[in-house]
Amino acid sequence: FSSGRVELFVGADCSDRLGARLGALHGCRIQGPYVPLLSLRTRAEPATDTVLRDAAGAQEREHEGLRVAVRDTYADRDTRWWRRRYREALGGGERLRVLVPTCRYSTFIQHSSRDLVGAFERAGCVAELLIEPDRFSHFSLVAYERVCARFVPDLVVLINYARPMMPGAFPENVPFVCWIQDAMPQLFQSSVSKPTRLDFVAGHVYDGAAALDGFPPDAALQFPVPVSEAKFHNGQVSEHQASRFTCDIAYVSHQSETADAFHQRVTEQDTAERMAVFNECRDTVRAAMDAWCDEPQYESLQRAKHTLAAGLDRSADDSLSDRLWHHYIHPLAERMLRHETLAWAADIAREHGLQLRIFGNGWEQHPTLSKYAAGPVAHGDELRACYQTASVQLHASIHGCGHQRVFECALSGGLPLCRRSWGELYRHDWARITEFMNRQLPPDASLVKWRWPAYVIDNHPELREILEYRARLNRPRLGWDHEHFEHVYAQVRNDDFFKYWDAPLPPEQMRPVEILGDPLELTFSTREDLETRILRAVHDPTWRAQTSVGVADRVRSKVTMRRFAEQLLELVCTRLASPVNTSVAETIA
Repeated sequence: FSSGRVELFVGADCSDRLGARLGALHGCRIQGPYVPLLSLRTRAEPATDTVLRDAAGAQEREHEGLRVAVRDTYADRDTRWWRRRYREALGGGERLRVLVPTCRYSTFIQHSSRDLVGAFERAGCVAELLIEPDRFSHFSLVAYERVCARFVPDLVVLINYARPMMPGAFPENVPFVCWIQDAMPQLFQSSVSKPTRLDFVAGHVYDGAAALDGFPPDAALQFPVPVSEAKFHNGQVSEHQASRFTCDIAYVSHQSETADAFHQRVTEQDTAERMAVFNECRDTVRAAMDAWCDEPQYESLQRAKHTLAAGLDRSADDSLSDRLWHHYIHPLAERMLRHETLAWAADIAREHGLQLRIFGNGWEQHPTLSKYAAGPVAHGDELRACYQTASVQLHASIHGCGHQRVFECALSGGLPLCRRSWGELYRHDWARITEFMNRQLPPDASLVKWRWPAYVIDNHPELREILEYRARLNRPRLGWDHEHFEHVYAQVRNDDFFKYWDAPLPPEQMRPVEILGDPLELTFSTREDLETRILRAVHDPTWRAQTSVGVADRVRSKVTMRRFAEQLLELVCTRLASPVNTSVAETIA
């Protein structure tokens, strides 16, 4: 009873009180389990079944009434209507109303949704959060219809669910954004319904996500998980927080389960034949992670997902490979990389008399790192204090620097140190040299023997910076994309250097390593690299503070919640203003 999951109705008026309680829950599903106490001599009157049936009938009648009301409200709102509405609102007219439904399934999803509501408000909109009244209730269609009838949103933004996944919950002709934060299973299941001109997708737009098929490029916004500039800032922390969080090296994560324990948990119910396939895959992943310090391994991991899928199911399709990637290979590789990084940090801390603290759930059970466990840290001001008061915050991921913790840390006045991804660094180089070549500057010379257009490096400071950066990188195994002759640069096509040579440049917010400034200064590849950077931060607080400020400035300009909200509005406005493709039937009434 104390948990709130059970309610007890007794007494002569129990049926009346139960009916009143259910009547207040029309916004939630009310056909939940109930347990009649058959040992009682006095029966409920009317019977519980009757009360439940009456409540369900009343809920259905409210649903029908709201459905008609919402349909009528939005009946004439076609693309032209929305184009005018957004143009007038952003021109100083009535503010746009943005609805952000969320759920209590994940605390991070709740935080993200609340932060986005605040960001839309700061961007000049009227925004509202819709969340269940408690941890145990699930919304019925009535909850969504009520808010649509009362609030009449001009935009709906929902995390990890596209409109067809919520049938009947929202008007078909209101602009709707599916904001993807995680590789949830429903995103990799095909949808019968295709996106309309008022459907948009934003966030991590995963390749292979079947539910995203049909979204054109002008309806998609690639964006990392943004950070709240209101929640994370470098304001002073309290003495109590400082005493709890101050340390030399900190790490924040709930991913305390070791790679071996994860592998065993995932495969323990499998047959011996399937376990052998998983074991072989685990060994492949481990070999890739052992070589992570030296050269890119991401493609090796991607190949492993196809091998694993084929070993488990000879008729395996891409969707199975993608599911295995997101739910086995990727989390396995992440654990290997993160726990190895923490082992390095523990060695460095012992050797130099530094304090390492690992924050999050479950670390006190870790077989080798339990002595550094410091308990969970609450999202918000506690986490901000944790970022700010540690000399360095560690981050390790096979994807490199693109994580909200890196950005939150910098905004809070902390200094992130990130495990290096050579693939990410080579992509950074490719992006910079592609930007230079896309400017189509007239060449300074031509190498006559090969007839290659060439640039005198000293004439182009940007080109000089790029080549100086290359000189500090490990030379890629497949070579560069240029020939370098006595201060002259000539580009030659090398498909092996970067297989996506002709791919479009990613937007600036999807190039997170650039947010660090010098991509090599705050990243590390070996234990020795990490040791050097930790000791510099510990012994040179002025450098630490100045570097943190520089990263924070770039975070504020590119990946905050405010920037995300503004770019979402821009995405919707631009698509609504673009001409309709007459070869495709307009699907909005």
